Amino acid sequence: MELIVEILTRVAVKDLLRFKCVSKEWKLLIEDRYFVHKHLYHSPIGRFPLVKHSFHFSQSYHGLILEWHKYSWKFRIRNPAMEQVFSVPNPQKASRMMRFGFAPTSGLYKLVSVYDSDVAGNGYGGVEILVLGTEDKPSWKHVDSTHLRSFDWNDRPSGYVADQGVVHIAKTSKIQSQDHEVMSFDLDTESFRGHKLVVPRSVFPAGSDVSLVYGAFLVALANGELHILGLQDCEEGKLEGKKIIIPLSFMQENPEMRRDLRVEFISWHSQEIGFRWENCIGFTYYIREERKGQEACIGRNGKLTSVLYKASLVTFKGMRPEWDWTKDMRHAAKRISKYCNKFSFFLFFLVAYVCVTQ
Repeated sequence: MELIVEILTRVAVKDLLRFKCVSKEWKLLIEDRYFVHKHLYHSPIGRFPLVKHSFHFSQSYHGLILEWHKYSWKFRIRNPAMEQVFSVPNPQKASRMMRFGFAPTSGLYKLVSVYDSDVAGNGYGGVEILVLGTEDKPSWKHVDSTHLRSFDWNDRPSGYVADQGVVHIAKTSKIQSQDHEVMSFDLDTESFRGHKLVVPRSVFPAGSDVSLVYGAFLVALANGELHILGLQDCEEGKLEGKKIIIPLSFMQENPEMRRDLRVEFISWHSQEIGFRWENCIGFTYYIREERKGQEACIGRNGKLTSVLYKASLVTFKGMRPEWDWTKDMRHAAKRISKYCNKFSFFLFFLVAYVCVTQ
């Protein structure tokens, strides 16, 4: 049985959905939480095309995509591989940021919504959380947000990343006199972890753009090198992790890439770094081999047309089959075209008959 599990964890999602019909044992295996996460572990990081519709991409995590509607500002979570979707109920307070992640102890996915101080009326904002999978229509609940009192994010841009059961909220700055700050929200305990982490500006090169990327890393590109600081090693507000510097030879060979080059993700497990250049070109850098992978077109006219994605079997209570209106419209168009062709045929013979009989 172990051999079967090892083989099946490397099979594509669509094939596994068909394999559920093989037997009751296979169905239970494929739906088992342990198997789902083992399959996710082996699933390769790929690209998912963004379809032009009213929903905009916000976050990709564990094969699930968080999207928001550009008119109503409603959110939804979608699993494209499973063709399932969950409509997120509106939080009680207007959201400034929304992210979701996996709480490893409880085995549940949770949504975190952060709102501004002007909405909260308390001078520092607040947080709401939504537990997914326990009921069909879950409701938001407020959590203690007093830790945000020392975290005034209205003065600087913020970044938000969910990783390993924690949602990290970061403030970064290019001003030499201002330090970087990170707050970490634990999804299992549904509370902030201790005090905020203060990262001295001197940790990164002067004038560099510091950003928070998937994998929970603060990164900065400077002088053909990538400076990396992992947040996993920084507990209780103490800067204990050591910064890593990785020389990027491709930046020395192609100086033009220093313009608008961004880090998308860092994976120590596979020793890979994902890059995006001018929102149009994507490629992977392999740390062990010290080489740049093949470039791929991921955008057009400076706009993203695809995002990083891992096909997965992840689903939870409340998700329903996705209605793809584009498929329905194409099917309807084919039917209309078919009937129009038949009508044209009939009309042609009718006119021909009238002409002959006259």
